[in-house]
Amino acid sequence: MQGSDCDTVSPWTTPCVYPLGTGDGDPEETMMTISPSLSLRIMETRRAYTTEFDWLQLKTLVEDDIAAANVKLMRTHAEVSSRAVLAGDEQEE
Repeated sequence: MQGSDCDTVSPWTTPCVYPLGTGDGDPEETMMTISPSLSLRIMETRRAYTTEFDWLQLKTLVEDDIAAANVKLMRTHAEVSSRAVLAGDEQEE
């Protein structure tokens, strides 16, 4: 990152922070300009983890989270609806 504040940072001060970008290759391209060998090792590691990753377990966890959130939302909806019905009954009396 030539020409940025990162060029003037000394090793004894706050380390330079590199932006991650938008997720469409920006971090990898930035890393490649900083340290090509580290960038290649990171890409190899990411490839290895994606081949070993348990996608089915992730899907199951997400489905469980969605189901729990839906139950919570329906309970809240039922409470709000019942309060509205009770408030309407009180106004009629």
